[in-house]
Amino acid sequence: MKFTKAKVSFLFLLIIIVTNSYSQDNRINIDQAGKDSLRIQANRLATTLLTFDTATIVKYSYPGIIDRFFEGEKNVASSLENGRKDAEAMGFKTISMEIGSVSDFANAGNEVYAFIQTKSISLIKEDTLKSESFYLAITKDHGVNWKFIDESFMLVAGIKTLFPNYNEQILMPSKREPIFIPKNGH
Repeated sequence: MKFTKAKVSFLFLLIIIVTNSYSQDNRINIDQAGKDSLRIQANRLATTLLTFDTATIVKYSYPGIIDRFFEGEKNVASSLENGRKDAEAMGFKTISMEIGSVSDFANAGNEVYAFIQTKSISLIKEDTLKSESFYLAITKDHGVNWKFIDESFMLVAGIKTLFPNYNEQILMPSKREPIFIPKNGH
């Protein structure tokens, strides 16, 4: 078989195309309905963290979070209530949660994930604490239903422990320090 310059060029081009298709990252597009669903469900979770609606917290938590950190669904309500009482005893109360920007989306095994920013305002006695954090959002049905892992759980246990399919196609946002605003402004 004689290789002409055209055949060699074609084979070279074919190798480049095949190589590039395997080396590309796993970022994908989620349609607008999936993005809207993500924001709506993240907002529901954020809102329930203010009202301590344990059924909704369980519903939107990524599998394993409830067992690992609360030792089962039956303990979620009492754990949250004890945490709320302890926080209130120290004069701490979160008064608002807001959902922010969403990262790109990436495949990880049979799941799709993204990071979504959160902002909260809390009172500590009469002072204000503004914080920015994030959820890791994960879906198995291309954006219809989302499950979440709060940043605090990832900092305690590690992202790969909680979400073994995490492949670093989208990097975890860096931790941001909260802003403390004294009541008297100084």
